[in-house]
Amino acid sequence: MPHDPTAGDASADDGPSPHDVSVEAPVTVLGVDLSASASAAHRKTWITRATVTDGAVALDQPVPARTLPSEPRSRDAVFDALRRTIAEAEPPAVVGLDAPFSLPEPIVAESDWRAFLETVPDTFSDADDFQTTCHRLTKRATGGDRKEIRRRCDERFDGLCPYNRFVFRITYHALRDLLVPLVRSETAAAWPFQPGAATADRVLLETYPAAVLGSRLAVRSTTYKDAHDDPAFRRAVLDQVFANDAVAVDPHPTATAIRSVVADDAGGDALDSLLAAWAAAAWVRGDRPTADHRAPPSEGFIHY
Repeated sequence: MPHDPTAGDASADDGPSPHDVSVEAPVTVLGVDLSASASAAHRKTWITRATVTDGAVALDQPVPARTLPSEPRSRDAVFDALRRTIAEAEPPAVVGLDAPFSLPEPIVAESDWRAFLETVPDTFSDADDFQTTCHRLTKRATGGDRKEIRRRCDERFDGLCPYNRFVFRITYHALRDLLVPLVRSETAAAWPFQPGAATADRVLLETYPAAVLGSRLAVRSTTYKDAHDDPAFRRAVLDQVFANDAVAVDPHPTATAIRSVVADDAGGDALDSLLAAWAAAAWVRGDRPTADHRAPPSEGFIHY
């Protein structure tokens, strides 16, 4: 989790990385905006692919999950397809997921994130049980005063509690259906939680679009949420992304297609997946959040 962006702390990454901008071989990047809706996950989940070569970020057109090779329609099928997409990503690869990777430290009994992750499938029977259990544990941790608390990284970016009513299904399904199987199988590793994750073939990062905009484009998260449905706002954000010296969109028709898709997607999910890819690409280029040493390691932090 980052300090004030003007601070000059050292990166939280404590080891070498194969995803080095000095390396000519391209790094595969995926940005994923998740939906855990039982009826709309195939329409509301979007993926943006990109490559980073010599520090240059080449973005591709965002696509909804329903266009993946298996043409998923149910929520379970969408998460199965995403898991395969990540597992089959050409290494080295970095994946930015717009979903919480952890819970607030006061309600987690396990001493480290990996141990916590292993408990998810057996502890929670479904997303509703996940939220109910988190509320109960929070009340216990706060002496009954509250049923929701945020992680330090959520507070930093004015984000929601991971089990808030708007995001609890995404958190649960991201943990159970993506992180657990990918980490267990060693197909991917979550940074900064796992030792050596920075040198894994596939790196998983938690991202948050409002944090990307707030840190890189000076767009406040409250403004972002209010303006999300405005096509002009989405086009303006995309103009700022394209104006970045590191971003290359080639050939020209790709840029036109990206602009069209982002402007036409009323929910803003296509844009969110692109911002998740941008955050992952920034990590590849070495532009990484600094460690907040006040935050519990088990909470991690948001990549922007």
